[in-house]
Amino acid sequence: MGRRNARMLGSAAVLLTIVGIVVAARAAAAPAVPFSQPVAVSPAGGYFLGPDVAVDAAGNAVVVWFGGHGDAPNLEIYAQRFNAAGAPLGAPVTVNATTRGQQRRPAVAMAADGSFVVAWDSDARSVWARRFAADGTPLTDEVAVGGVAAVNLDPDVAAAADGSFVVAWQRGARVGSDAIAVAAFAADGAPGS
Repeated sequence: MGRRNARMLGSAAVLLTIVGIVVAARAAAAPAVPFSQPVAVSPAGGYFLGPDVAVDAAGNAVVVWFGGHGDAPNLEIYAQRFNAAGAPLGAPVTVNATTRGQQRRPAVAMAADGSFVVAWDSDARSVWARRFAADGTPLTDEVAVGGVAAVNLDPDVAAAADGSFVVAWQRGARVGSDAIAVAAFAADGAPGS
């Protein structure tokens, strides 16, 4: 039930697939060295869903997904960075700081310098975003994107070279009255850019 998603940045494309419960990434990036085989992204033991991927100008990638471990009642958002050859850069990190509720449906975008921004929904009622440096350290706290509504979910995100970003998402007063909303943010997470 996984989705396939390809994002383009220059001549780099990354295709994401679900293989059992393990997320796998394969990239074809020029001039970087491509992944020669699928690479396990999510850790063993748990359930993981909804992957997304982005690539920077050098062919480095970041993969995000949501899921949980064992008996943990809440879903979290995770990110794993890879170099252009497909080697993991550090361990997966938890993107969301808020651990209450169900964090789901992440989307990721990367700037040319390798910094990245992740957007996700929490309990399908609020959308959040958080920006990270190329080394995976947070550059912002969680940023509330559109307030709380009966339906706020399924975000997508795009990043600019200066670190500013735009988030679009589904919003409505109730299921069946949905609209698409969009909001822009400065590199520090402040609204408008």
